[in-house]
This record gives sequence, structure tokens and C-alpha cells, in this order.
Amino acid sequence: MEELFYEYPCFHRMGLESHISITAGDLFACGKIWVVEYHLSGGIIIFIYSLHIFYYLCEQYFSAMGKKKKKKSGLTEHQQRKVEDAQRRKLYLKRLLAVLEYLKYDTVIPLLTPELLNEFWLARTALARVDLSRATHFGNLEKQFIQRELYALFNHNYVVLDIETEEKREILISDFYEIWLPLMLAIGRDSPKLSETKVKVLLREELKKYGVFCERVDDDTPSLQITQIFERMEHHYQGYLLTFAFQFSNPCMHFFWIEKMSYESHGGRMNRDVIFSSSNPVTVIGRVMKGTLRKLYKVGYPLLSGMKGKIHWLSKKIPRNPYIQFNPDLEYEVYIQEHAMVRMFERIDGVFTSTVNTYMHLCFLNWNVDWYKGSLLIRFDLHGQKVGYFVADFTPDRKIAIRTFYFITYDRTPEGEALASYAGLQAFDKKYLGIDRLSTFLASDFEKDSKFASLCREAGVGHLLDLSAVRHAIHLENTEAKSISNDFIEKYLSSLEK
Repeated sequence: MEELFYEYPCFHRMGLESHISITAGDLFACGKIWVVEYHLSGGIIIFIYSLHIFYYLCEQYFSAMGKKKKKKSGLTEHQQRKVEDAQRRKLYLKRLLAVLEYLKYDTVIPLLTPELLNEFWLARTALARVDLSRATHFGNLEKQFIQRELYALFNHNYVVLDIETEEKREILISDFYEIWLPLMLAIGRDSPKLSETKVKVLLREELKKYGVFCERVDDDTPSLQITQIFERMEHHYQGYLLTFAFQFSNPCMHFFWIEKMSYESHGGRMNRDVIFSSSNPVTVIGRVMKGTLRKLYKVGYPLLSGMKGKIHWLSKKIPRNPYIQFNPDLEYEVYIQEHAMVRMFERIDGVFTSTVNTYMHLCFLNWNVDWYKGSLLIRFDLHGQKVGYFVADFTPDRKIAIRTFYFITYDRTPEGEALASYAGLQAFDKKYLGIDRLSTFLASDFEKDSKFASLCREAGVGHLLDLSAVRHAIHLENTEAKSISNDFIEKYLSSLEK
């Protein structure tokens, strides 16, 4: 067991220390995470081992097929590179024209001469050259998955194109940084040939008719407006990378952050290098609960400042409490039990693990906290909707120790107790109906004028009845979550009144 889990250290920590096993689905099913009781771990080991061999064999097979294909072509290695380079150039130019057509810049396309297209190709920008050599907590297959996920982030999310205008058109992040931004720079720079420079002047004038800010670029003394635009774009770019680091970092498993970013200019082409790093979680001696020692993990999250990043260790203030002596003006270190992380994934189900990780870090960043019945409730939002709380204690050694996670309908939350008071719904009822977890609300379509909907609104959880905005904005797991019918829940509520 230990030898196998050593290949997947992120599974090793959570599997052996909390008596649960997390399958390789976390890596090979787009961040999906499955929690299984420990007595089933033998079957899970076989699954991970088989999956590992399967991916290894697939990798070897396709590698061998690629070598055979090259041999059959009869080309030398240099000739093969030229063929592949020509294919990449053709794909790049197709993308460039597709972006212009998508933006409906029809009068711009006829002005693009073959010489200019070749210049644009040579000046293209690499979206990100990823270096994972310092992310030592991941195996080769895991690193390949991380690289694919980074490009998926850029290829499936959109950025606002016209920041300077009121029109809010959006294009793919990858198209913006690989196609649009290099294109604007290339059009703004003078060419060695006067004839090509004249064409660029025409292009700049034509783009201005569409409301696009495009002016001559002087690399030595760029204008203030160009500098501001590029600073804003760089801020957005770093934000996307930081969000990506949030997806793979977890204080109970391993930390993952951007250690350094750098640029390389070669022949007028700008390349971005992004170096990622990883490290073990930081633990301290916890306390024994129900016969089990629950370790405390120091809470931190990736932070990026300028071109360098680090793990920021979380220290926060807490509101005044007349029954506990502490200084409300001081910040105290925050720790978390692994039990709280497990409960978070259990109760915020139906959502990819990477998404839950991201909103967990945002929860720590926003730090919306208050006292409730002797414990600290730290609000957890999902796309702006409150769905639960981390529950923490202020320990005698002056630490904020997060011990568990409650879904918003749980009995020991203000909203959960309101549901119990108004409708008589106790913990058993909520579990039976499935309203003690997120997936039920994601899968169900509740009638807005039903008795249950009215009770939810009175208890402060009416927003759970319509999560269409959440479904649209975040990535959901492809799971068969159980929905609950309006008739069934209405009959159940009626039975509680008898």
C-alpha cells in the first residue's frame, strides 16, 4: 500500500491519515474526487495500480506509433521539423483569420499581405512555457495532467476584449494572448520595408473605425496609454495563473504555487516561462477526538507579487467575544484539521475538486467570520452564493483552529436551526431528503411557490432553490446526483405537522 501511494503522494497523505482513500479520478477525471471508506481501500489500490499501468501503456504505444510514422515518412529529422513547423504556421494563421472573422473585422482581412502574415507568425507569443521540475510532489503523469489543465483553462474561458470601450466583447483567453495581443503589437511596429509599414498604417486606421485602440508602438518610449493597457493585461494574466494554482493547492495535501515568471525575447518574439513549485503541508500536534489524533495543518494559499510567488501563511483577526480573553486588534495564525477538508468535499459535492479548492482559498482571502454559540463560523461562498461554513475554535495557545465544515442547512448553523424551528426538519430529516449537501439542490428543480420554497426563504437559504447562475459559471461533476421531487418533499413536510 505505502509503495503504491508513494507514487501519488497527494493520495498518500489523505488516505493513510484520515482512513479514507481518494482515487486517481482526482487527476484523470478532470479533478473529480471520490471518497471511499477505508475498508474498501484494497479495491481502490487495484484501481489506481491498473489505471497507472493503463496510462503508462498508452503513453508507450503512442510514442512508438509516432516513431514508426516518422520512419515510414522517409524524412530526416530536420525535414520532419520543417514539416511540423509549416503545419503549426498554417494552424496559427487559420486561428488569426478566425478571430478577425469572429470579431467581424471584414475590411481588415483583405489588407493582410503574405509578408505581413509571415511577420505576425514570427512575432507570435508563447502562452506559457510551463516548468514543473520543482513541483517534486507530482509524478510524470500528474505533471502532464497539470499542463493539460492549464491550457484547458486558457482555451475554455473568456476575457473581455474592449477594456477601453463600453462594448464588452469576449474572446478566448488563449486567442487574446496568442493571437490578438501579438497582432496589435506587430501592427503597431514599423517594418523594415516602407511598403509594409504603409500597409500597417492602413490597418491601424481601419481598426480604429471599429473602435479598437491601435497606435504606433515605440519600444524605446511606449505611450502612457499602451503602458496602462499592458499593465492591466498582465494583471489579468497573473490572475488566471493564480486561480490555476488555487486549484491544485490544498493545506492538508500539498502546496502548489508559482515560484517565478520570466520573459524571453528572441527575434521580436516574446515567450513566457512559468515555474511552478510544490511543498509538503506544515503540521503541528493536534488533539485526540473520538480516539483519533487529528493533526492541525497550517493554512496558506498561493500568492503572486510581480514576477515571483510564494505561499502566504494565513493570520487573521477575529471579532470580539466577551467570554474569551484575546486582543481583537491582533492577527492569529489559522490552522485546519483534515477532518474539516473531508467534510467540505463531502458536503460541497457535485462540483469538481479543483473548483472547491479555488473557492476554499477565496474563503480564506475574504475571511467573513463571526461568533455563533461559542464557535467561529467562517462563511464559504460558491460563485457569490453562501453554501456553508468552516467551523473554528480559538485555542488556549492562541490559534484559530478550523475543526469541521457545515453545509448551510446543517443543524448548528443559523440557517439550519431556522429550518428546524420553522418546519421541524431535524438532522435525520435533512439527511433523508438529501438537503444536507449541495448536489441535491444542483440536481433538483424546486417550485418557487411551494411550501418548501417558502420555508427556505424564511430560513435564509432561498438562494439554494435557484442555482442556475452557479451551474452556468462553475464546472460541475458529471455525476448522477439524486434529485428530489416537489410532491415528495411537500408530503414529507405535511407528515411532520401531524
